[in-house]
Amino acid sequence: MQVSETEQPTVFITGGTSGLGIELTRLYLDRGCRVINTGRRPVHPLAPRRNLEYYPADFSDLERTSRAARIVCEAGMPDIVINNAGILSPARHLYSKNGLEYTFQVNFLAHLLINEIILRRNPRGHPLTTVAITSVAYRNGTRDLILPSDPEKYRPFKAYSDSKLYLTIMSRHLHERYSDPWLRFISFNPGVFRSGIYRMQKKWFGTLYSVAAPFMRTPAGVAGKLAGIIGREELVNGSVCNYRNGTDPAPETDKTAEKRFWLECYGLIEPFLDAG
Repeated sequence: MQVSETEQPTVFITGGTSGLGIELTRLYLDRGCRVINTGRRPVHPLAPRRNLEYYPADFSDLERTSRAARIVCEAGMPDIVINNAGILSPARHLYSKNGLEYTFQVNFLAHLLINEIILRRNPRGHPLTTVAITSVAYRNGTRDLILPSDPEKYRPFKAYSDSKLYLTIMSRHLHERYSDPWLRFISFNPGVFRSGIYRMQKKWFGTLYSVAAPFMRTPAGVAGKLAGIIGREELVNGSVCNYRNGTDPAPETDKTAEKRFWLECYGLIEPFLDAG
C-alpha cells in the first residue's frame, strides 16, 4: 500500500498498549500517521502523543468489542487494520463473558467481529489493508474446525494453535467474501520474539520466558518488518507472510468443515454486528 508523504494512512491496531502492538503504534506515529488503538488498560502508555486515539476494549466481551469498532468507524475509517490483540491460552479452561472458550474469542472471534463491522462500513473504492497477526503455532492447529465446547477436552497449546489457524484462514475467507480490488487481506507470522503475551500464564512460565527473552527478536524489529510488508504494492490476498519475507498459502481445510465453521462463527457475532 503506497501513500504519499503528505497523505499518511490511518492505522487501527488492536492490542496496541504493549509488545508488538505498541511498537507498531510508535512506528506509525513517528511517520506522522493517525493511529487508533484498542487495549485493556484504562490509559494508553503513550498518551498524550499527537495523532494517537485510544479506546479501551475487553475482547472477552463482544458487546464492548462491537462498540469500540463502531466508534472507530465513526471517528474516521482506517486505511490499515492490524488484528494484533491476543493471549497465550490460560493454563485452565476459562469462559468469556459471552460463554465461549476464552482464547477462541479473544484471539480470533473478536477480530472477525471487528473486521466485519469495518468492512461493512468501508466506503466503496476506499483502499483497506487488513492484517491478522498469527504465529508459527498455526501449523499445529486442528483442521477439523470444530468450535471449542467441552471444558474437559481443553488443552492450552491446542486452544492457542487453533485460534492462530483460524486467523490465517480468516484472511482467505474475508478475501473470498469481499473480493473488491481495493481490499487486501493477509496474515503475518512474526516468528518468536519478545512479548508480554504470557500474562495469563503461571509464574514459572514468566520466569522461564524472561531468561529466554534477551535472545529473541525485538518487537520493534518485527514491527519494522511488518510495516515494510504492508507498504508493498503487491500482496497475495489470503497468504501468510513471514519475518523472512517469504509467503505461504493459507492452510487448506475441508470445504464442508470450513463452510460449517463460518456459519457457526457468524451466528455467534451476528447479534453484535449492528448493536446499538
